[in-house]
Order: sequence, then C-alpha cells, then structure tokens
Amino acid sequence: MSLQKVLQDYGLTEKEAAIYLACLQIGSGSVPSISKKAGQPKTTCYEVLEKLREKGFVSTYQKNKSRCYIANNPTKALAIAKEKIAELEKHSPQLCALFANTKNIPVVRVFQDKKQIGLVFREILDEAKELYGFASADDVLKELDKYHTKFLEERVRRKIPIKLILNDTPTARERQRIGPGSLRTVKLVPRLYEYHSLVYIWNDKVALISLSQNLTAVVIQCKELANIQLTMFKHLWERL
Repeated sequence: MSLQKVLQDYGLTEKEAAIYLACLQIGSGSVPSISKKAGQPKTTCYEVLEKLREKGFVSTYQKNKSRCYIANNPTKALAIAKEKIAELEKHSPQLCALFANTKNIPVVRVFQDKKQIGLVFREILDEAKELYGFASADDVLKELDKYHTKFLEERVRRKIPIKLILNDTPTARERQRIGPGSLRTVKLVPRLYEYHSLVYIWNDKVALISLSQNLTAVVIQCKELANIQLTMFKHLWERL
C-alpha cells in the first residue's frame, strides 16, 4: 500500500496526503516550493497546509517576512490521534447512555463498496454470538472475495456458528459439504427462487447486502424487524 493511501486511510484527503508527503520530502519551505513539489496550485496548497497545521502534521515559522511550513514528525500526529481516542474513551459512558436512549428507534445505515462492507463484517464479528443468513454463494465468493475470506477465518477463530440458506448450485453444495469445519450449517433452496444478494441476521440487526455491480449494504438496527426476519428464516429452515 502506498504512503499516500495509508495517510488517506488515516483520514487525510487526497490533497492533504500529497502535500504532507511533499513537505516530508523537502523538509520545509515556502508555499510556492511546497506547491511545486506537490503539483498543487498555490492557493490550494496554502488552504491545505493550514488544515494540516490544525491536525498537527506541519508547523509554521517566519523566514524573510514569509511564512514557511515544516513537516512535523509523523509520531506527533499519531500522539494527537491517541489523545483524541483517549478523550473519546473517557466520555464513552455518557455517549453510550445517549445511544441507549435511541435503541427503540430503528437505525438505518448505508455502506457502499467492498471496503465499507468489510466494516459491516467487522461489526458482525464484534457483536454476534450466532449468525443466520440467506445468500448466493457464487455471488458472495465472486464479489466479496478476500473480504469474505477474512470474515470467514475470523468468524471461525471467534467460534461464531452460522446457519445459511443458499441457492442450490455446485458451489453451494460444496459449501454445505465442508460447512462443519467452518462452524457452518447449510440448507439449499431450489434455483426456482434464485437471488443475488446476502442477508445476515444477528442480535437486533439485519444486514441486507446487494451483490450487483454497485455493492451496497443496508444495516437496520431494530429488535422487531430483526425478530421477524429471524422468524421467517427459522420457518423456512424447518421446512427444507
């Protein structure tokens, strides 16, 4: 993974990452010299440098009446991030208390692309004691590839069992055959009811994941809605 991508994953914008890397490469300099190195317009560079200064990535100094910028050691930005996390943890009891008051109100969140769906998988792993789902095995393996593989490995490591209802395909039959080794029990539905999606049910949540060209996940947190989805799952499960 490139350094720019690492910085963007940390939370910097594409321009912030590019300009900070330029600062690291030249050490320090004026806005014109940094903008030239970063390949960004001067006005844009100045605005971004000010944002980087606020975030702790660069500092300023005066040279010949001109304002110059110098890259801070990356560990300083890391220390600031840790301080923010510590402050958040300090106030987490109050935040959780506020969150608890909203639990009777359905919460709907939308995630798009593989990386964000990976966040849904992480949420499931952190919360589920058991998991139920409907899926098209062929589409899951094709569209979610390594993200689903990591999810499977971690689910097994955490000993989270799953019951799955899959479209009847050769791939699904193979998943059924090797399922016990992955804490997975599979039942099959005829191709007459073919679908190309993935649904997970756990606790008071339901994740509806479209496996079409535009990968999208909708996570609904609502005890009643999760319960009716689980009831439908169990009703079908007992009849297969």
